Amino acid sequence: MVTALLDAGVGVDINRPDTDGWAALHYAAHEGSEAVARALMLRGVSTAVTTRCWGGSGGGGLAGHRPQLEGVRRDEPWVAQPLHVAAISGKAGVVRLLVQHGVDVDARVAGTEHYGPTALRMALHVGGIGLLAEEFGHEYLEVAQALVEAGADVSGVADGFTMEHVLKFKGYEDLWDKLRVGILTK
Repeated sequence: MVTALLDAGVGVDINRPDTDGWAALHYAAHEGSEAVARALMLRGVSTAVTTRCWGGSGGGGLAGHRPQLEGVRRDEPWVAQPLHVAAISGKAGVVRLLVQHGVDVDARVAGTEHYGPTALRMALHVGGIGLLAEEFGHEYLEVAQALVEAGADVSGVADGFTMEHVLKFKGYEDLWDKLRVGILTK
């Protein structure tokens, strides 16, 4: 449907954000819609467009479908690119598309100490999130693998991992080997 509308030239500004600063590519990244993300990028959408906040606190529409992030108020500044949204949503296919279109894999989120500051840290839930090992899923390891393969900085990313986290890397041993190189000693 989105592709058909874009092809019809309905005169939509594909970079225009909503009141939370979310543009069409943020929504495609959040939903994991590779087809929509590809269509938007082929039409020249900015891959570096940033949000204003996580938002979604009201007004209905697509914004109401965003889950609440633990530790982040909906109106708290959260200046993130589509890559960050795809990473925190566990959408490896969209992450790979964005990487193919030349995004900065080490771009940093601004405005909060939670959820970031990079897409790799978001994918692996490093920082203020405090993800429990049992919540650490395959989809996030796929995102992390795509980011590391694209050259994301691994410094300190695995510092807080417990043995339970490390055991989640079964089948992703090469990824773990690359991440553990970045463990910082104190």
